[in-house]
Amino acid sequence: MKRMGGLRSQRIAAFICISILLLFLFLGAMAQIDLNYFSQLQNAGTSDVSPERKTVSLSLYSDVSDWDGVEWTLDRDTLTACISKQTGVLINTECPVQDADMQLSLLLMENKLPDILAISDDNMIRQLISSDKVWNLEEFFEEYKPDAKLLASFSEREKQALIYRDGGWYSIPTCYTSADLMTGGNAIVWNRKLLSEMGYDAKEITTEQKFLEVLSAGNAYASETSTSITPLLLGGDQDSGSGLRFLAECFGGTPILGTEGQFQDLWTTSGGQEALRFTNELLRKGLLDASSLTYSSRQIRNLLDQGDVLCYIGSVTDFYLDQEQWVTGGLIGVEEDATRYMEVQSIGGYKWTNIFVSKSCTDLAGTAEFLDYMVSGDVFSDYDAEEIQKDWWIFKNPMWESRLQIQNSRDTEDNTETQQTLDALQDNASNVKRIDGALLEIPRNHFQMGEPVTQESMQEQETIQDFETLYNNIQNYERAKISYLVAADSEESFVSRYREFCEGLESLGLQDYEQQMSEVVRENAENVQLTNET
Repeated sequence: MKRMGGLRSQRIAAFICISILLLFLFLGAMAQIDLNYFSQLQNAGTSDVSPERKTVSLSLYSDVSDWDGVEWTLDRDTLTACISKQTGVLINTECPVQDADMQLSLLLMENKLPDILAISDDNMIRQLISSDKVWNLEEFFEEYKPDAKLLASFSEREKQALIYRDGGWYSIPTCYTSADLMTGGNAIVWNRKLLSEMGYDAKEITTEQKFLEVLSAGNAYASETSTSITPLLLGGDQDSGSGLRFLAECFGGTPILGTEGQFQDLWTTSGGQEALRFTNELLRKGLLDASSLTYSSRQIRNLLDQGDVLCYIGSVTDFYLDQEQWVTGGLIGVEEDATRYMEVQSIGGYKWTNIFVSKSCTDLAGTAEFLDYMVSGDVFSDYDAEEIQKDWWIFKNPMWESRLQIQNSRDTEDNTETQQTLDALQDNASNVKRIDGALLEIPRNHFQMGEPVTQESMQEQETIQDFETLYNNIQNYERAKISYLVAADSEESFVSRYREFCEGLESLGLQDYEQQMSEVVRENAENVQLTNET
């Protein structure tokens, strides 16, 4: 029995020794893999990453509805491996399909903000700035990357406008180009193939009546050829109803009157009313599907790619519209010679996605490297431009343009339709007036923004709170009622609902709202040196 026990002890001891040996061999292999990885990074030409500094993982949260995020891989010759090589970081993207801003609000309350934030909702942007939980970017880059190319390239005029708006430089507007600033990023585009088969030319479609005629012809053509055609998609949910707003401006509606900066609510103007009435007519005639008004950009993009949509009205900023498949004839109007308005954006702002750095960021130096590399366009020095813009358009901004050669720039192709829209508008420039949307940005001193209330500033803070409440009440009321308005089952019902709509606005304090917004417009014009053509 003693001999049996001794053998058992020897076996156990031998097993332990072998296990320890295997463990050391495993750890050695892992160490070698780690060193090999950093060796690859160094051999690829980066001076920022070394074996002493391990690759860090950062989180990027986005509420941009049509950006799907990026699956990170360190496989050789991939874009993500290139980014990790040059910056020493890898990114975990989180892009909730639904309720992204509600989820972010909860994270904000729990003080669990992700490292980097890409936010498009204007209320969420204000909430982040007022929370004091995102970095002032001037301080951030000066401390963690004072030699950042982004600092040297970012427009000083735009920075000062953001500082005026928010009380500091807290965000970097993205998802737009210089061309988008010139055109506002909206367009009316037609399916070139379908339009040609139906015997129409986009340049001839310049009035409401002609527009209705072509859409009705599309339905008839679909029946004759037994094909499936969607006559019209109107951009809505994905960009806060910009398609409908764009239509209101086409029909002569403008929120700003004259060079003095008098503000008027767009939906109470004749152009706003006509856009709502016209949309109601389109719905009643079966030329527009009511459910499409709530489609996300992702849904619209998928439908456009299928090739059976005849016409799309709305934002084209984030769509790649092949010029061989899509064409535009410019803006439609109530009549041929009627005035059209086009809202442009002289600077980036709430209209675009805003990039933030959280104060709870897990690696500030790595975040500075990553943002500088991506936002400044430095990444174009190391990888194919087409793939960068396909995967990372969420960081697209005017700084990219200087880093791209025109012949290799997919960005130029992406905005072909936008530029064509501008060219078409210039053909009838006497009928088109531009509105600078930046005049409508609400600066920090008109919203409370979370600042402490002192005895001396109590009255001022109460005034700010009153305006913020009024502004939000008006915005929420209009969002809720517009869908009800356009769903009227008859023209008479629409007229009745529109009258009730205007009465509701009056009871909420429309006159006071317009007066205070007029003050905002005048202050913006004075402080940011903005002008208006009207």
